Amino acid sequence: PRAVDGDPRVAPLRPEEAAGLSIRIAVLGPLRRLAAPATIAPGVDGLAVARGWHAAVLLPGHAARRGWDGPTCLARVCLAAGLPARAHLDPETVVEAFAAEEFET
Repeated sequence: PRAVDGDPRVAPLRPEEAAGLSIRIAVLGPLRRLAAPATIAPGVDGLAVARGWHAAVLLPGHAARRGWDGPTCLARVCLAAGLPARAHLDPETVVEAFAAEEFET
């Protein structure tokens, strides 16, 4: 709910920037436990990672636009959650994959 002005990763949106915005909506499919890192299909699979109060989601389109491979996707979603890049190897870390449909206005 505070993404516009409360996300410490980015500067708050200024009124003069509003006209240049586009909106991207992602409809997520059901989560499925990731069987093995080698099964990730970057650009097709999104990833959700959680351990304790740390959690993050990586949308398939985000990875596709950057040309990331499976290991990079895992590392980036772990880092986004505030975890070490290799946190997905810890049995306490839950990693799930999902499909998503993304729309942009």
